[in-house]
Amino acid sequence: MSSNTKTAAIRNWHTELGPKKIVNVAIPTCVLLLIIFPGMVRAQTPDPTPPGPPSNPARPPLNPFPQLGNWSFLRDPNQRTDLFDPLKYIPIGNGDSFLSFGLEYRIEYERYTAYNFDMGPQDQAGYLMQRLLPHMDLHFTNHVRIYTEFQFDYIDFRNGGPRPGIDEDPGDVHQLFFDMGSNATSGLGFNLLAGRQEIVEGRGRLFDNNEGPTVKLSFDGFKLRYASNKGSVDVFAVKPVNDNPGFFDDAPIHAQSVWGAYASDIALGSIRPKLDLYYVGFDNKDASYVIGQGREIRYTLGGRFDQAIGSGLDFDWEGAFQWGAFTNHSIRAFTVQTETGYTFASSPGHVRPFLRCDVSRGGGSDHKLSTFNSLFPRGAYITPKAAPPFALDNVIDVHPMAWFQPVPHVETSVGWDWFWRYNTNDGLYTFGGFPLLPGNLSRDRYIMEMGDMEVRWAPARHVIIALNLMGTINGPFLDNTVKSHDITYANIGFTYRF
Repeated sequence: MSSNTKTAAIRNWHTELGPKKIVNVAIPTCVLLLIIFPGMVRAQTPDPTPPGPPSNPARPPLNPFPQLGNWSFLRDPNQRTDLFDPLKYIPIGNGDSFLSFGLEYRIEYERYTAYNFDMGPQDQAGYLMQRLLPHMDLHFTNHVRIYTEFQFDYIDFRNGGPRPGIDEDPGDVHQLFFDMGSNATSGLGFNLLAGRQEIVEGRGRLFDNNEGPTVKLSFDGFKLRYASNKGSVDVFAVKPVNDNPGFFDDAPIHAQSVWGAYASDIALGSIRPKLDLYYVGFDNKDASYVIGQGREIRYTLGGRFDQAIGSGLDFDWEGAFQWGAFTNHSIRAFTVQTETGYTFASSPGHVRPFLRCDVSRGGGSDHKLSTFNSLFPRGAYITPKAAPPFALDNVIDVHPMAWFQPVPHVETSVGWDWFWRYNTNDGLYTFGGFPLLPGNLSRDRYIMEMGDMEVRWAPARHVIIALNLMGTINGPFLDNTVKSHDITYANIGFTYRF
C-alpha cells in the first residue's frame, strides 16, 4: 500500500467513525487506562548520562536551569575533577563568598514543510539557529547572591526571517536578579528573588522558561520562596518580558501582570508524593479570543499529584479551574492533564511505555468564555521538541509514547498523538494565547494526528546531540479550513554546557 493510500485510508476511517464517536470512545478509554496504569512522569526526554564514572551526587546537573546550581561543594579541592571546575568556584576571601561562571552554546538545523499550515512564507531548505547563554553567579557569604545571564540568539537562512519572540534576540539580559535570605547558596529557608528571572513551576504546564525555541522566556518582578525538606512555596508578582528585535532592549509587557502562589512537593503524612497546589492571577489588558478582544482578568486554582507505586508504577495527574471576566463575558474553564505509565527496569533498554491524556475546555458565547488559558506553558509540553502549531486550549489529545535506552549514553522517545477540538464553536489558539484558526469555518471536531521521535546522545561530558522528527496527518477540521499539506519536521542539534 502506498503512503498516499495509507493516508487516505486513515482519513476515511476517522470520517466514517465520526468525531463525536471518537471523542466518546477516547475519553472513557483514557480515564480507564489512567486508573489501571498509573505511571512515571518525565517533563521531557532527560539528558542521557555521559561516558565515564558516575558523577559526584553533589555536582549540579548541566541542564537548562543553571541558576539552580550550587557549586559551593568545590570549596573542597579534592572535589575538583572537571576541566571547568576552576571557573565554577572562584573563592573570594576565606571562601564563604565565591564567583561561578558558566555557559551554554546550542546550534540547531531545523526544517519544516507546511509550516503553520502553509500560512505565511515557507522554507523548504531549512535554517540554522544558534544560542549563546553565558552566566555569572556571585555569592556574598551564604545570604546574598547576584545571578546574571545574557542571551545572544540568532537565526540564519530562514525564508521570511525570524519568527517574533522565539527565533532571534541579538543580545539582551535574560536573567538578572538579587537573591537574599536564609541561605542563598543552598536555597533553603526564606529567600527573596528580585529582578529578571525565569519562573518555572511544576511540570511547565502554566509556567516555563520555554526551553525548546531559541529565545527563552523570563519575567520581571519579585518571588518570595520558602524551601525545606518538606516542600517549597513560591509567592510571586511579575510581568512577562517581551523579546524585542534590537540590542539590549527587552522590556516587560506592561499590559500583562501575573501574581500567585505555588506550593511544590508537599508531604502527606508518612508517604511522600509530589503534591503541588497553586493559585495564579492574570491581568491582560489586550487579550484576544475568537469571540473578541479586550481586557481579561483570570484566576486559576489547581493541583498536581504524582507518586511512585512499587518498582515500576507511578503517575502524574494535574487539574485546574479558571474563573474571571473577559470584557463583558464571565470566564469558566478547566483542564485535566495526565501522564501514566510503567517502567520495565529489568528489561533491555529499561523500556517505559506511557500514556498522556489532556482535556482543556473551550468555547464562548454572548455572556461566557469557556476557553482555558494555558498562560506561559512550555511549547513542547506535548512532545519533546516539535510542538504542534496550536496550544492545548480547547483541545483534547490522547498520546501514547514509549521511552527507552537502546544503547548506553543514548535515550529515545517515540509517540503518536491524536487531537480533537473540545468545543466546535471555538477555534484553535497559538501558544501566545492568540486565535490561530476560527471555529465557525467547520463543525468538525477531529483536528489531526501526529507522530514524533526524539533521540538524545551524550558522547562526552558537557555535550548533548539530539535528533527530533515529527509528522502529521490532517483531520477533517484542517481539511475543511486551512486545506494545508501535512506537516513534516526535522531538527538536529548540538549543545555544549559547562
